[in-house]
Amino acid sequence: MKRFTALVLVSVMMLSLLTGCGKKKNKDIELQIAESTSQPGDITAEETPVIPSTPKISQQYNSLDEGDQTEIAQVLRELESVASACREIYEPADKGTAMNVVLGSDTVRAMVDRIGSLGYAAVDYAGNLDMRCPEAIEYFGTTIDGPNDTSVSYYMVYPDGQISVYHLGRLNGLWYLIAMSCGWDKNCKPTVMGQGRYVVGGVKYTDKGWLIYSRDTDSFDDNQRSNTNAYVFIRVRPYDATKKALCEKYIKPVGYFENNLFTTTWTQANLAPIDFNSLFSALFGMYNGTDALSASNMENYYTSVKNTRLALIPTDSFERIVQHYFAVDPTLLKAVSDYSPTLGGYYFYGYSDGIYNVTPRIPEPEVTDYWYNSDGSLTMRVDAVYKWYGTDRAFSHDVTVMDTSDGFHYVANTLYTDENSILPSCKISSLLDIELEKLS
Repeated sequence: MKRFTALVLVSVMMLSLLTGCGKKKNKDIELQIAESTSQPGDITAEETPVIPSTPKISQQYNSLDEGDQTEIAQVLRELESVASACREIYEPADKGTAMNVVLGSDTVRAMVDRIGSLGYAAVDYAGNLDMRCPEAIEYFGTTIDGPNDTSVSYYMVYPDGQISVYHLGRLNGLWYLIAMSCGWDKNCKPTVMGQGRYVVGGVKYTDKGWLIYSRDTDSFDDNQRSNTNAYVFIRVRPYDATKKALCEKYIKPVGYFENNLFTTTWTQANLAPIDFNSLFSALFGMYNGTDALSASNMENYYTSVKNTRLALIPTDSFERIVQHYFAVDPTLLKAVSDYSPTLGGYYFYGYSDGIYNVTPRIPEPEVTDYWYNSDGSLTMRVDAVYKWYGTDRAFSHDVTVMDTSDGFHYVANTLYTDENSILPSCKISSLLDIELEKLS
């Protein structure tokens, strides 16, 4: 009979680590509920989320032996106990006025804290809170490359109050996932909504503290392969608050979507590699505190160029916004950009959903280090977390900025790549060139 290892293996070998998070008592003894403690983090209310679909169980998992059934039953009992422990938080909570329940950030945080106080690893769906009790997952990460069977569980709290448990395990060299979800009935009583045991393609724990595993995609149809990310990313090691704040201020507002600011090497002395016409979309949103400029809203601000899909950004408007973020001479900016002296403006092609056949696959920036230079500028080392491809370091780059009296300037970007690097595409540049040909 297969020996049940869900957190038991980790609990026995890492008992001292779990002590700091709260020990789990015997499953037959009533759980002792520790008081929740507030921690930093917030969550934005959104529509009720749907658990990402999982592929059908492969043939090799259609027949479960007694050990498998025992493990599933154990995971289920733990989920029911955890949900019961959260009931006193969920029941009196403000559930919003929408058709679907939408909990406030304080309630989600309290539920995550409660699960952590019981000794279980726990996160929120939006990923805005640090993982509670990450030690079990961290130890599990050291066993992934070993030869022995291993397993661990983590819990996730959704904005509608749903609590899910994801139990990763390896048995005889094969990875699997036991996934279960618990919701709430009209009397606020926890109710199991679904459960299953699924094939996992692979599991890894990175040196930056990401737990990454992939679903078996053999049963996916073409639509699922095009639109469903096979990889699941869970941040285990907390994201340093200062690094996160730097990323939010300097990197994320531009990001990697349809511009090349961070995917090419340039300096203050050589700005030519930057595609300012494409970059203007993000700079416009940053400058005005609005959505980025796109095909859907550009006519609200600027005039269209006849017989094209282009907009014309007046010279003073374009240069004022760009110069807020770059110390660039207007003459140089005109020379390195698509500019029309005849029409008196810069060309702009706005992004629209129709540009892609599938949802755009864009990496997310993560500041991993930073330092201040002798001239007062700040340099940040940034890794691109590319979830579609299952890597937390698709490429790296150093971004240097200099604060100004009314904001900051981008000063330089140095791109680091190798044979394994994956850079996002930028279709806007080529589409703009196509439209410009209509004017020639």
